[in-house]
Amino acid sequence: MIEKKQSLREKLLKLRELVNADERAKHALLMCEKLLPFLLSLPKKTIHTFIPFKNEPDLHPLLDALLLHQQQLVAPKTLKGGKLEHYIYTGKACLKKGLYQTYFPDTVEWKDGDLSAILVPGLAFDQYGGRLGYGGGYYDRFMEKYPKAIKIGIIYPFQFLEEIPVESHDISVDWVFTTALQETIKKN
Repeated sequence: MIEKKQSLREKLLKLRELVNADERAKHALLMCEKLLPFLLSLPKKTIHTFIPFKNEPDLHPLLDALLLHQQQLVAPKTLKGGKLEHYIYTGKACLKKGLYQTYFPDTVEWKDGDLSAILVPGLAFDQYGGRLGYGGGYYDRFMEKYPKAIKIGIIYPFQFLEEIPVESHDISVDWVFTTALQETIKKN
């Protein structure tokens, strides 16, 4: 199982590297158009977002729009040992480079509270909500703490697979959004 996951990670990372800046910008605007109404329809609570890196879908237009709608956003700071801290996101200007070339808000730390949604990065998602991440377990441990939050995978269309290998500790998502589809997940 571990070898199969690693092989799939390598393949998807190579494919994602081929997404050029123009395609990324196009996907960002389409994603904002599709996901913004959905997120604004949720109860007014905090939304947790990832800050894109390594050619992940660009969420900045969506995050800017959410901030214009007075939505509170938080984003993670990656720490060693598989841990995350969470900080209030106030816009792209608040970002600072951190561990593993990730970015995090250099602002006030967010203490645990209610989350209406968690925007989840991944290398692939499947029709059952299975997620293939980078292999560190950061998001699995984080999402486990917020069972009531709606978990939304954000990917390019080629990253939506029929089925991916999952293990018992892997946390699934409730929705997957790409620029090609908005998919309700089939829970087993």
